Amino acid sequence: DRHHPRCACRGTLQAMGAACQRTLPRQMPHEEPPPPVPVMLNIYDIGTSGEVKMINRVLRPLGAGAFHCGVEVFGTEWSYGDYERGTGVFMCRPRICEGHTYSESVNMGKTSMSEDEFKTRMKTIEVRWQGADYDLLKQNCCHFCDEVLSLLNVACI
Repeated sequence: DRHHPRCACRGTLQAMGAACQRTLPRQMPHEEPPPPVPVMLNIYDIGTSGEVKMINRVLRPLGAGAFHCGVEVFGTEWSYGDYERGTGVFMCRPRICEGHTYSESVNMGKTSMSEDEFKTRMKTIEVRWQGADYDLLKQNCCHFCDEVLSLLNVACI
């Protein structure tokens, strides 16, 4: 009996009477990387009053203003804010951040990172970006967005 030693039937006939055969292992289909996904930086005037919007129109050409921003990727917008407890990281529908007035979106490039990998990495980032640590000048939504854009390997702010 010259059947392959790892053959399931080990030299005996299978129930239907067929003999063992050595077959080549199946090759796993080569998984294509996910297609690149666009990443947008959504910019808002802080608050909902028209006054801030007018002030920002004057100050923006000078490189100043009162803005909020969020990173849009995989159909969700991610940002950071001043929360008393827990993480300051939050998600919202793109271009609809409560308490702010949408102004414009800037294309930051495309990421080749998968959505699952991104979500896993965001769980780690959420722990580091606590709401109580928010600082208007040193740790704000712009700093957070810059870290997320770097994670996605696209242009930074």
